[in-house]
Amino acid sequence: MSHAQFDGMMQSLASTFAGDVDGFLSALSPIHVRWHARRGVVIGGALQPVGFLTFHHSVVQAYKRELRSVSSRLPAPWGPGYNPAIDGATDPVDFSDRIERWHNGVHNSDMTLMNPATNIWRPRFWALHNFIDKKFTAWQKAHRKITAAEHATV
Repeated sequence: MSHAQFDGMMQSLASTFAGDVDGFLSALSPIHVRWHARRGVVIGGALQPVGFLTFHHSVVQAYKRELRSVSSRLPAPWGPGYNPAIDGATDPVDFSDRIERWHNGVHNSDMTLMNPATNIWRPRFWALHNFIDKKFTAWQKAHRKITAAEHATV
């Protein structure tokens, strides 16, 4: 399925650029821009839909791996103004939509986080996405794992 392929692609990117954080981010930048423009990633020459939480989870995990290769870590999770009621959504698509709307508000409140071509070089970007990834993991523990079919929309 496309999520497994995308996750593999992200892990391969981390392996390819192990020890070269700037190289990793430079290679990730066009992938990140394309996802924002089309809500998908190119796998095997075809655009595959990948949901908000799924995309960011794979990217955050690959970046964590890249940072470990240089004995570094993600910035601490940063979730300004997060409404904990978001966590109460029991449907995965509803949870994804709610947390994405909050996430977009954070991006819109900080002009340095607006441009998907450049914001991946900012520690605050990674702190925000570290927070979202932790929320996604906690949601799955509290409710259920996302199915393969749901990765296109969640």
